[in-house]
Amino acid sequence: MILLNNIDLRHLVFKKGKNILSFVILFALISTVSVAQNITVQKVNVTDFEESSFAPFVKDGFLYFSSNKKRNTLKTIQTDDGSYFYDLFKVEIKEENKVKAKIIPLSDSINGIFNETSNCFYENKIYFSSNSRTKTKKNRVGNFGIYILEQTEGVGNQIVKPFIYNDKRFNVAHPTVSGNGKYLVFSSDNIAGEGMSDLYFCKRKNNKWGIPQNLGVNVNTEEMETSPRFAGNTLFFASDRKGGIGGLDVYKTRLEEGKWLKPVLLEEPINSKYDDFGYVENEDHLSGYFSSNRKKKTDGIYYFKNEVPSVESYYQQELYFCYEMEETEMKETDTLLFVWDLGDGNKGHGPYVDYCYKDIGTYHVSMSITDKNTGTIFEKVSEYDIVIDAMNKPVIDLEDIEPGVVRVFINKKWTTNTYSDFYWIVEGDYIFEKELVLKFKEKSEINVKLVIWDKKDPKSVIGIERIVYK
Repeated sequence: MILLNNIDLRHLVFKKGKNILSFVILFALISTVSVAQNITVQKVNVTDFEESSFAPFVKDGFLYFSSNKKRNTLKTIQTDDGSYFYDLFKVEIKEENKVKAKIIPLSDSINGIFNETSNCFYENKIYFSSNSRTKTKKNRVGNFGIYILEQTEGVGNQIVKPFIYNDKRFNVAHPTVSGNGKYLVFSSDNIAGEGMSDLYFCKRKNNKWGIPQNLGVNVNTEEMETSPRFAGNTLFFASDRKGGIGGLDVYKTRLEEGKWLKPVLLEEPINSKYDDFGYVENEDHLSGYFSSNRKKKTDGIYYFKNEVPSVESYYQQELYFCYEMEETEMKETDTLLFVWDLGDGNKGHGPYVDYCYKDIGTYHVSMSITDKNTGTIFEKVSEYDIVIDAMNKPVIDLEDIEPGVVRVFINKKWTTNTYSDFYWIVEGDYIFEKELVLKFKEKSEINVKLVIWDKKDPKSVIGIERIVYK
């Protein structure tokens, strides 16, 4: 039995070293206020007694995690407190927080003699953290690096490749890849950062990861930022910064137009006065897993579920107050004057009128022609009705902030029903915020969905969908 110095890799508590790289700093702009949620939390039993488990990840019906469970009888190397080093395991998920009894260690191509942790998948590759492969003096544990295994069917001894930006002088760990595959985020104690450990990201170009960039002072602080996890294109991470609930807390942010938004603190019971980290969502974005030491000194994995309703179909909102009216069959001349009765007491002039109504209703629009030479009026040369109806439903309303930036909020002015709770779905991401700020860059339109209901009436839930144009 070989005893080695213990290392707190649960959160990878980093210490500052000498300057290594000059990473590019980005700044973020927008903050948001979260909507209250009904979240239940239950512990997942994947370890026994004093064993520790953390860093959950879900893939193809399996829960992956890191644990200091004894992997096999050959693994006898222990830390100075008698526990085993950490390996990566998986267990099949039966339903929600229930898992099968058989816990399977990942292959020896991944698990080494020291520590492996924080894995994620992208396409056919597994990204994970390890210090088993760092060359150091005999029986000493080196710094963490990120490693990548490409899964090839039928190959027994698969090749693990180091991440191009590993450096034995500092820790590089906790890799996660965005849903669109464009970004890789990791944690590092590089001296170029803001604090004990910072988050960095690489952008994918020509099938290669670009030079790491610091997420910037809007995300990183003088304290610890660690355990990043993407859910779609939303980035969750843990930090022990000031203003949290206690210990490590889970925050979320997004990359908008090259800038990371100001992080939002997740509510209780996800966060507690203990360490909470390693947050990952299932595909429904309403449930998932995270790590915490809230029950005892060792870390455990917890299942959470946001007990909110969902809908199968969405009402397509087509509530428009602004209209363009044009006479195409006749032309206005020096002697003929076009006059529009807009149906709300206002008038418009000329062959083309662009007009916005202030409320719902039915507006009878007619166009008359006046002969200025004779004074003759040809009334109602053309006429039609404009019907603006909210269908007694809440409305996804908009306000232009500046060119290319739109505020999206709920307008209940035209409904007699009561609605108390809601959430948004924007381009597949679930967002629990009171309002949205959409920035158009490459896209000319963004799909916005709203699920809204009254908690006193479970049958009141409806879904509303609107395409927001640039």
